[in-house]
Amino acid sequence: MQFFDPYQISERSLEEDIQKFDKLLDEMKQFVKIKAELGRIFNSIHYKLNKGENPEYILDSLFTSLDSVIPYDRIGIAILEDEGEALRIIWVKSKTKVKFLHQNFSIKVEDDLFVQQILQKNSPVIINDLERLSESYPQSETLNLAIKEGLKSSLICPSSIENQNIGLLFFSSNNTNTYIESHVQLFQEVAEGISLIVFHGQMKVAIARSSSVEKLFKNIIHDLNNPLMVIRGYLSLLERGDKYQKLGKNSKHVYSILKRNTDSMMRTIEELVYLKKEAREVSLMTNDLGKFLDEVADDALSMARRKDIEFKLKRHEGLPDQATFDLALIKQAILNLVSNSIKFSNSRTEIELEVKMDWELKRLYFSVRDQGQGIPESEMQNLFKEHGKTSVRPTAGEVSSGRGLANVKEVVEAHKGKVFAESRLGKGSIFGFWIPNGVSHHH
Repeated sequence: MQFFDPYQISERSLEEDIQKFDKLLDEMKQFVKIKAELGRIFNSIHYKLNKGENPEYILDSLFTSLDSVIPYDRIGIAILEDEGEALRIIWVKSKTKVKFLHQNFSIKVEDDLFVQQILQKNSPVIINDLERLSESYPQSETLNLAIKEGLKSSLICPSSIENQNIGLLFFSSNNTNTYIESHVQLFQEVAEGISLIVFHGQMKVAIARSSSVEKLFKNIIHDLNNPLMVIRGYLSLLERGDKYQKLGKNSKHVYSILKRNTDSMMRTIEELVYLKKEAREVSLMTNDLGKFLDEVADDALSMARRKDIEFKLKRHEGLPDQATFDLALIKQAILNLVSNSIKFSNSRTEIELEVKMDWELKRLYFSVRDQGQGIPESEMQNLFKEHGKTSVRPTAGEVSSGRGLANVKEVVEAHKGKVFAESRLGKGSIFGFWIPNGVSHHH
């Protein structure tokens, strides 16, 4: 908005300057009127939220109210899901029929360069000719679908709560050149208000779901536990029967792996029932370290074979005969490291689990070395964090939640130990941990 400067004397006629000034006054009056209307709208929103009205109903009413503030034919809200990897439309309202970009339409962020750049910009964007823009992003599914819908211009803004980007808010028009810079400030205020409605709605859904989580959780545990008990029962009967004695060495080995993993799953279920994330309790027991490593190696070898990866176990000299730790949790932590290495390694490479004892510090070390892709140094800080991900992707399209290494850290710290990692880009990585071990007997 250009303001009149009384100190700049115009050489043109006084009448022209007066007309300009009158026009500017009209614009300022309109701006003040719009701001007042926007304040009234959002006061109404706060009142409705406090009354507990349905957030979707509030958004529907907002669609009608905002028509006097910003021009549009459609308003849509899309939120980030799957730890920011997907964008899904959760609400859309239009004056014309919605054919493609409907509610629950979802797209992977990495598959749409246009969406990526809008999210990275993190500020309002005016697009006054969608068809012309699509020439620069011919592969953008969202742009192509918007054009098919008959949309010609948009004003898009990241939606955030407490500086955390939660998605995008977009106003769209069936005409070109609908939006101007003066709309941006108003739009940012609208985005903040709508973000509040969305966040309130998500919280409401989460609270409603949480009331039945405990019951659902118990049902799931029950449904898992029963078949496992049946399987374990049949395995025990088989072990006591004559046929078991006639089995060959390889068959007995397969049987032992089945029985051991069934027992492990049942212990994990018991842990899920009684264990809280905030205060993970460990059951410290003295274990036969050699036998423990044999079992871990069996399971790791089975995991690696599925991807044609060679697994090796390296036991250093001077290992103790026994070690004190929660057998199920430490096994889970080691196998999480092995699984992580397999996920980010190519076939026909090698993974090695190394175990050693530092008798001076009374620490038992476990580390997993791979020949994978390695991790950029700048992203090493993301490791072992809740949903901490890097730019490195699994080599065979495996799912990566970013939770595995965080679980390892929880287990290790519950044992008063510490995790560590080293990596060289293109060369591979080492992930490991140490835990205290005061047992004095050793080979």
